Amino acid sequence: MATDRQLIRQALYDAIDWQAGLADAYAHIPNAPEREEALSQVRLYRGLLRRRYGEEKPKGEQMIDAAKNVSIDDLRQSGEK
Repeated sequence: MATDRQLIRQALYDAIDWQAGLADAYAHIPNAPEREEALSQVRLYRGLLRRRYGEEKPKGEQMIDAAKNVSIDDLRQSGEK
């Protein structure tokens, strides 16, 4: 069972995803106020996550951001070693 703190954190992540999706939906409309409002909400929610939980992104996204890109040739060479 998740704690209240975990539920709130997950709700913030969900809200960020929702607002980011909304901003993407309006990306084709120049100067769309809905897009600017959605991006503003994303910044607000990420700031709240940073202040309350010390992070802006879920652990999975943090790991992906820190991951190194590897080419297929690098994988082949590592398998030969």
